[in-house]
Amino acid sequence: MPKSMCENGKAIANVFSSSLEKLKKMLGLTPNCLNGGTKTIQGECICPKYYKGDLCQEIVCVNNGTRVKVTKHVPAEYVCKCPHPEYISGAHCELVRCMNGGRAMDNGHCRCLDYWYTGQFCQNYTASWGAVLGVPLVCIVIIIICCVVCRLDLCPRKQTRPRRRRRAPAASMISGTHMGRRQHAAAYRDVSNRRGFESALRLQENLLNEENPNPAAGVRPDPSMLSSYVIRLDTIPVFNPRMVGGVNDSELKPIDPPPSYEQVIASSGRNDNTGNNCGIAQRPPEYTPRADQPPPPSFRPPDAPRER
Repeated sequence: MPKSMCENGKAIANVFSSSLEKLKKMLGLTPNCLNGGTKTIQGECICPKYYKGDLCQEIVCVNNGTRVKVTKHVPAEYVCKCPHPEYISGAHCELVRCMNGGRAMDNGHCRCLDYWYTGQFCQNYTASWGAVLGVPLVCIVIIIICCVVCRLDLCPRKQTRPRRRRRAPAASMISGTHMGRRQHAAAYRDVSNRRGFESALRLQENLLNEENPNPAAGVRPDPSMLSSYVIRLDTIPVFNPRMVGGVNDSELKPIDPPPSYEQVIASSGRNDNTGNNCGIAQRPPEYTPRADQPPPPSFRPPDAPRER
């Protein structure tokens, strides 16, 4: 009997305490929610993400994180310790950093690019040699095919060809007319230059024939040499006095050599009007030195330096 009475007493106490707690919740006498939780009308707490408990007092760790008790705080608090802290971080280990373009998943792993990277966080490079060498070879083959296609002109422009064919005769006629005019002008310049050069050579030949009546002296140059400017000494014209005013050789006055010194002195004595008609040539006065006149200076050349 006493044991059954104790059990009945405990049951009654539990019912009383539970009813008291319900009454407190209905009256709003329960404590406030922790860690940003919200209280309902019934007095219950709605906890945010990564927290749980009646008052949202327990922290939740994800991605294989573990709860660690902080002993310095009273009451005791808990924090999350994350595995692989270089890749997983955050207050609840909720931040996952994936390498080499990987995408984070809910279980703390990363989804990596196929055939290139492996590992939980895509940190290992495992590309095969076939992929490494195959990509450049494929690019080179594509470039070669493009060059061959462009060289063969497999895709011609059909719309522009008839227009070009129609315009081709007019363009050819215009170009032929311009070319004919240019060729005619060039031929005319060549003929005029050739005629001018031939007239100059004929004038030189006439001048030489007038100077030397010998027909063998005036040799006409070869017509094949007209295009080149060949200078010869026998074709250079010289001064011919017979060409000035048409004067003949008999009318030209002969040119005598100049007289000698004695002839000049004799002629000057005959032409002197001093009244002396003896015909004796007067000589110039002789030099007589005077006593008051100093002698002329004597000049002596300096001695030549002797060679040592």
